[in-house]
Amino acid sequence: MGKARQGEPDWDNSDNWNEFDWEQALKHSDHVAARYFRMLERFGDLPDADSFIASRLGEQNFFDFQDETFYTYDESEEEWDHHGEGEEGGSGEEGDDEDDDEEEDEQIGPGDTLYFETCPVYQRARQIALGWCNILSSVLKPDDRLWGIAVLFHLGRILSYLSLSIGDGTFDRLPASIAFAKRSLQEVNLILGEIERKNKATVSYRTILKLIREHLLETHDMLVTLLMDLRKRNGSQETGI
Repeated sequence: MGKARQGEPDWDNSDNWNEFDWEQALKHSDHVAARYFRMLERFGDLPDADSFIASRLGEQNFFDFQDETFYTYDESEEEWDHHGEGEEGGSGEEGDDEDDDEEEDEQIGPGDTLYFETCPVYQRARQIALGWCNILSSVLKPDDRLWGIAVLFHLGRILSYLSLSIGDGTFDRLPASIAFAKRSLQEVNLILGEIERKNKATVSYRTILKLIREHLLETHDMLVTLLMDLRKRNGSQETGI
């Protein structure tokens, strides 16, 4: 894999990378992220800390994410209830909203920039992440919220990796798609480990963590299916089938 100065991956030639080249580039990105968090801990209280840290890292990539929907956990039913802005739980309009979402998804096909948002594996991961936000804010004890934020960070990584893996659905860079799918699967396994450790340590969370674990295991299986499909596509591409 070509390299730019100072160990930077040669992103301009990424079209020619294979799966393992992408892995090396992602490891470099992990290193940059680790440096960011170390500097955030050190300089986070300074005015304009983000700009200062970005200048020290030599690059600035910030992404804003806003969403008007959220998910709440009903412990008595052990399921997620979806609410949109201006709605109340159990509203009779919920079915209509789901129909509208399905119709919108049907209008998006391969080649559309937001195609990844219509894929079941991404939608499931997104549902878990939004639900975890509610758990973090209203269920976890104060002493456990830092742990909850760490889990949320990894959930965010799953969504990021999935969006890059699936992209617009054309899969024109299959080695990259495979590498990002593998990273998503790695993050799911990491969170499952964290959930298992916390489940053993804190009895009061067992019901809700059991539900999260079930959702994560379903996502795990969906990711394995995605990865197998990508490898099959890549094999067909390489053999000219």
